Amino acid sequence: MIRENKRLLLNITAAKKEWEATVDAIDEPIFVTDFNYNILRANLATYRMLDKGVNEVIGKKCYEIFHCATEVLDDCPGKKAMDSGEPVTDVMPFKGLKKRLNCSVYPQVFAEGGGLVHYLHEPELKPESQAEMMTKYERLFLDAALPVLLIDLEDYKVVDANQKAIELIGYEPESISDKDLEELFVQRVREEVMTNLIKQIEGNSATLKTKILTNDGREVDVYVITNAVVIGTRRFGEIFVIPVDSLK
Repeated sequence: MIRENKRLLLNITAAKKEWEATVDAIDEPIFVTDFNYNILRANLATYRMLDKGVNEVIGKKCYEIFHCATEVLDDCPGKKAMDSGEPVTDVMPFKGLKKRLNCSVYPQVFAEGGGLVHYLHEPELKPESQAEMMTKYERLFLDAALPVLLIDLEDYKVVDANQKAIELIGYEPESISDKDLEELFVQRVREEVMTNLIKQIEGNSATLKTKILTNDGREVDVYVITNAVVIGTRRFGEIFVIPVDSLK
């Protein structure tokens, strides 16, 4: 009996190592939680994307690590999978990762109890969605006579900027992409600007006169006009940045 138990333990240990090696070879984040959202296991891609160590992830609530939240989100695919007992896939923003991802969740039963396997991967655009997005880009950027920024309304990062905006702000295209929007404004007005932009998107505020901060440190007086646009299935903020001097 002792010999059989030892052989069984060796087989289980070998299977565990094989599973971990296989999952660690996958480039996309995969992690396992229990039904209380505590992270039990994670592959190397998860730690790399979070830029955190094992002790900073294992045992923590997934919504704290991935969403910077104090409780489970209402639209959590893990909650949906647990309630339905079926796999669920949703595209959602991950504040802790500062990006939107597909989150596929699979309810599982393990030897030590039940849990949820999470698989995070980049959303795939259908060809028609890509064509639609390019058409919007051409209209918003290539043909715009005014400086225009496109921002992600989930994390308020710059997605793109037209040539007029690049010339005004002085950043190279690759430097401005994924930049926090508030960093483009003078520090003392950033809170006011962000509050106003959110209200403009909601239709509750008028044009704002403020100051942007160029790449070489100059302060430029501008008017900012913001509205929401839909590209494909996503909402973005379209921001017109109009220098005050250009209106004189």
